[in-house]
Amino acid sequence: MPQSCVAVNCTQRCSKSSGVSFHKFPADSERRRRWIISVDRKKWSPRADDRLCGKHFLEGKCGFHINLRPEVCLCAGKPSLDPDHPDFVPTVFVHKAPAKRSSVARYARATKRKIGDRTSEALPLVAPCGHEDPQSVDPGGSAETGNEDQSPLAPGTCPDDAHCDTPSGEGTCDEDPQSADPAGSVETGNEDQSPLVPGTCPGDAHCDTPSGEGACDEVASHSTPPAPQHTSTQTNLLVPVPCYICEPQFKAVQKRVQNLEAEVLRLQKDVDILKAKPAEPVVPPTKPGQETGTIPFSARQLGHLSVSFYTGLPNLPTFFFIVALLEGAQAYVPKGSTLGDVVLIVLMKLRLALLNADLGYRFGLSETTVGKIMKVNIPVLSSQLKRFIIWPTKDDASRTLPTLVRRRYPDCRAIIDCTECRIERPLAFGARSETYSHYKGTNTFKFLIGITPNGAVSFVSKCWGGRASDKKLIQSSGFLDKLADGDVILADRGFLIKEDVARRGARLVVPALTRGKKQLPAREAEEARQISRIRIHVERAIGRLKVYRILRDRLPVSLLRYATSVVNICAALTNMRPRLT
Repeated sequence: MPQSCVAVNCTQRCSKSSGVSFHKFPADSERRRRWIISVDRKKWSPRADDRLCGKHFLEGKCGFHINLRPEVCLCAGKPSLDPDHPDFVPTVFVHKAPAKRSSVARYARATKRKIGDRTSEALPLVAPCGHEDPQSVDPGGSAETGNEDQSPLAPGTCPDDAHCDTPSGEGTCDEDPQSADPAGSVETGNEDQSPLVPGTCPGDAHCDTPSGEGACDEVASHSTPPAPQHTSTQTNLLVPVPCYICEPQFKAVQKRVQNLEAEVLRLQKDVDILKAKPAEPVVPPTKPGQETGTIPFSARQLGHLSVSFYTGLPNLPTFFFIVALLEGAQAYVPKGSTLGDVVLIVLMKLRLALLNADLGYRFGLSETTVGKIMKVNIPVLSSQLKRFIIWPTKDDASRTLPTLVRRRYPDCRAIIDCTECRIERPLAFGARSETYSHYKGTNTFKFLIGITPNGAVSFVSKCWGGRASDKKLIQSSGFLDKLADGDVILADRGFLIKEDVARRGARLVVPALTRGKKQLPAREAEEARQISRIRIHVERAIGRLKVYRILRDRLPVSLLRYATSVVNICAALTNMRPRLT
């Protein structure tokens, strides 16, 4: 699509025969602002497709592109990237007096004078044009510039009259005919130089003229031979650049190399000093699980002995069986952990009552992540393990009765008791009142547990506050609904539920009470002794349940709402251990 110049009263359009190039507005904000001021259009800002034609720039000749500094361009109808050049900002407009064209020549003379004053200083860095550094010249006298042949400069000729003030025949030029490499590429080696295709614009950063549609003044200048290769005495790098342009940059590079060498020496001294000092102990980082020399704990590190200590399970296969149960469940597994690690974290919390921060340091997790693991995975684990708390059928209970129980109570179905576990003191006064136990003298939660005569946990109720009575707890737990005709239930003296049990056709057996008597009759005393011998099994079962220290220590308030799930998990894990004998 043809483009028009955005300048006011400029009718120039891009075409094949115009010979005028068009240029984008610069991306640099400061330079772009100066261009907009020069264009002087009110309430206007350039778009991405807006262009300015080359008629708004002064005349001159195209300079060189080098990789060591921005473009230095003295091109007719082209902007320059050198801030000191008159064409750094467009100046030729109808609404303002244009800058004099002599300013371009003045800029060129100033540049030559500046470089000429530093020629003597640049000699250690770069050899004069037309002569290579002695280290890069072979014995035959030819310069080492890859596979390209170099022709000598004929006396009295000047390869570039655009940058040389010496008339032909009055002396020799200070420039090598190959020093003006307009492509500005830094090539070291035997790379071939590809010829410039006619009608194309070689790499002008500001030229948008398509091939064949506009004239570009750089085509002729880019057909010159490549620049000779100069060797830096500091870096031993071959860089083909024009001497009068690259000298300031090479001087800057030389200074930077010197600074870097001084920095290397300083750092080497610091290294020597540190090596001479005695080794100091390394302070471990504060991030959990990342201490120096430690490896975060993992389920893969469990052994047959450690699994019992950390989880309360009898062996490793049982642990991995529980992990397999949770594979289809909605368990929360943080990034970088495995399902086995999550199960181990929960079981270690229940078995050892560890703090969340402690578990975080062991497993390389944050305390918040461990808290989320508990809140999400304790209910999930409880729902999967509740199936292992089984209320046996009457035939199963009769078949597994121990000899002592079979002899006295062949219809015994369960032995029941209520137990209390301490909790942290709640903040709410209502919660304090509901959980305060006069029997324990502290805040507790209470639950009903029933075991079979052979010691397996067969029933666990929901958890209640420690203030609830045993009778109310049993009546609300659903235990009475599991009784059948002829069942015998063994309990302690405090269970005043004989009438409730009788309504289900069952019988409650408790030790006899003296009821004002000085002592029990011999028959009742013997029966009480036998009941106590049998009831000792429920005490042992509760003792195995409280192997999990979460039920012995104070349950954190953060887990109080999950107390029933905690008890279910501990009871199910207890059933996975060998039965009581």
